[in-house]
Amino acid sequence: MEKIQQSNIFNNLESFIIDFTTKFNFEDEFRGARSNVWGSLFYRNLMYVSGSRLLYSQFIDHINKNLQNPGLDNIVKDFQNVSTKWKFAISWLLKGVYTGYSPVIHDKALKIFEDILKEERNILSKLQDALDNAGSAQNEENAKNTGFDIITEETECTFIGVIILSI
Repeated sequence: MEKIQQSNIFNNLESFIIDFTTKFNFEDEFRGARSNVWGSLFYRNLMYVSGSRLLYSQFIDHINKNLQNPGLDNIVKDFQNVSTKWKFAISWLLKGVYTGYSPVIHDKALKIFEDILKEERNILSKLQDALDNAGSAQNEENAKNTGFDIITEETECTFIGVIILSI
């Protein structure tokens, strides 16, 4: 979490949105895409981002089977929702390939990208809260369970997580 918070992930998303608003050239990004949309680098990169959110939701779901943290259940759904929003924005761009790109298509995709940025920031906050709460809940459980040594302040706990938020 510290690495994510210190990185420029959200700066990259903001920069992407600014570039999409000011510099995006549909014809250059999707040149020749009508015959092979999947060959477009822009399309592939956006699908990679969408897929990474889905994979991360699956990762969190997998580790939460052990942790049983209700906060993480909601985060799994949030990542799935964000993945769907990325695909929805992509679908608007693909509509432009087949029906002609217009300001309406651009604005709809831009609105979705802006919503995604807000939602991903919110997810990061929820994930931090869930991890903070998981640590204190685990300490309480260990203190109650006589089969465990009581965790003291000297005990170092490490939470390992991977998040793929690239753009």
